[in-house]
Amino acid sequence: MTAYAQSPEEIRESFLLVLNLMLFLYICLFILWLIAHLIVAAALSRMAKNAHIRHPWLSWIPIAQFWIVGELISGKLRGNGGIKVLLIGCVTIVFRFLPFHQLYIHLLVKIPEPIYRFVSITLWVLLIYIVYCLYEAYAKKAWIHTVLSIIPFYAPIALFVLRNRERRY
Repeated sequence: MTAYAQSPEEIRESFLLVLNLMLFLYICLFILWLIAHLIVAAALSRMAKNAHIRHPWLSWIPIAQFWIVGELISGKLRGNGGIKVLLIGCVTIVFRFLPFHQLYIHLLVKIPEPIYRFVSITLWVLLIYIVYCLYEAYAKKAWIHTVLSIIPFYAPIALFVLRNRERRY
C-alpha cells in the first residue's frame, strides 16, 4: 500500500493557490460592499436633502449613516432619532461585528451566555424595526420591503428607488 505524499514544493504551491483564491474572494466582496455602500449613501443623501436634514453629506460616512437614518425616522422614535439609532448601530457593531467578538466579550467582560444572547437578539430586533420604520416613511407596504431586505442587494436598490419619494410622516 502506497501513501500519497506531496513534496514541500507542491505543498507550498497549493498553499499559495488557496491564499490567492481567498484574496480574490475578499477583493470581490469588498468591491460589492463598496458598490452597495455608494448606492445606500446616494439614496440616504437625497432623502436627507428632501427632508431638510442638516448635514446630508454624513450619509457618505458608514457609521454616520445611522444618524441620518435616525433623523429620517425621528418622528417614529419620538424625537432625537439620530442619536438613538446611532447608539443602537454603534453598540451593534461593537457587540456583533468585531473580529473574535465572542473571545473579547467573554474574556474581558465575562457576560453570562443567556444575557449575551438576549442582548444580541434585542439589538437585531431593534435594527429590523429601524429598517421597517425607514421603509414605512417612504413606501406603502413597508413590511414586504423589510422581509425582502434579507435578499442581498435588495435594501440598497429599494432605498435608491424610494429616494425621491415624499415622506409619509
